[in-house]
Amino acid sequence: ASDPVRRAALEKARDTGLPVATGRVSLVQDIATARGLLVFMAIYANDRPHATPEQRRAALLCYAVGVFGIDEI
Repeated sequence: ASDPVRRAALEKARDTGLPVATGRVSLVQDIATARGLLVFMAIYANDRPHATPEQRRAALLCYAVGVFGIDEI
């Protein structure tokens, strides 16, 4: 979350409960495919309500992240 683009996508995924993609970002996982995008999906606690953004913030457990190299798409 230290990058503003990635942080905005994380927060939107958390608050909406929907998968959210970033725009083009530099990937550190693979130098050969240095450009790509990330898709974040928030994971919430099953035993807590998550119908509103406030409830989603309180119930957030973690994120699932998909990393996609632009050259591979």
